[in-house]
Amino acid sequence: MAHSNSAALDDLQQIVDRLAGSLQRSVAIDDAQGRLVAANGHFGEEDELRVWAIVHRYSDPRVMAHFKGHGIYSWTEPGRIPENPEMQFKARVCCPIRDHDILFGHLFLIDEDVTDAQIEEAVAATVQIGQVMYRRLALHEDAQRRAEVLVRKFVSPDPRTQVRAAQQARDDRLLIATDPACAVLVRVIEPNAAHAVQTDLHSAVELTTRDRFREVSPSWIRSGEAVVLLFGRATRVARDVADQLVSRLLAADHRVVAGRRRAHRDPERLSRLRR
Repeated sequence: MAHSNSAALDDLQQIVDRLAGSLQRSVAIDDAQGRLVAANGHFGEEDELRVWAIVHRYSDPRVMAHFKGHGIYSWTEPGRIPENPEMQFKARVCCPIRDHDILFGHLFLIDEDVTDAQIEEAVAATVQIGQVMYRRLALHEDAQRRAEVLVRKFVSPDPRTQVRAAQQARDDRLLIATDPACAVLVRVIEPNAAHAVQTDLHSAVELTTRDRFREVSPSWIRSGEAVVLLFGRATRVARDVADQLVSRLLAADHRVVAGRRRAHRDPERLSRLRR
């Protein structure tokens, strides 16, 4: 049976809830970029920075710098991160989450008299969490490959390929016959030599589409450019998507150009975008 990304997230939440109930402590999982993946309700020990992360779904940059300063991204064993009174940061127990030699993130406990036995229980949970996150990565990569193939077909100059792309989108329930479709393209024309352009493009697309548009925004990232397709209701915010992509790449000191193909109910017209 296929195991969807949403099912993987449910599995993570169940592990977190069980651990929190057993420890009677709040538990949070961040990915390696500091984005909140799962958390449970609080037990009263949280600080303002933990609450901020839950509201915004990612860690305050000051917290990320504090973590980096203590080297947690190279940890292979649990450890303690000291408090920082200046930013009202309470001490944390940090357990790295790894599987197949990949760091997926960290499990955090507010360190108010956390015992060694409780840390051992948290570490045991990270083994399960790592397995779930590895499976989730594999599913994400498979979905991304399918999305890239779809986008390449849509922007192909071959009309027959475009028709097959539209049919595939309908088969995958991304598109129905009456849905409009549009496309956004952003191209880096003068890259910042200190940055990895492809990494920045992937990050810009991921951050722009992950919350509101993921299910209706397949993308294709190739040398120096990204194409994002928008279907149905997502076409209404094509300008916003383009603006966000440009802003994120400008923040990395790249010079970019962007274009968008206005929404059509004939998705084959998307092939004209790159020209």
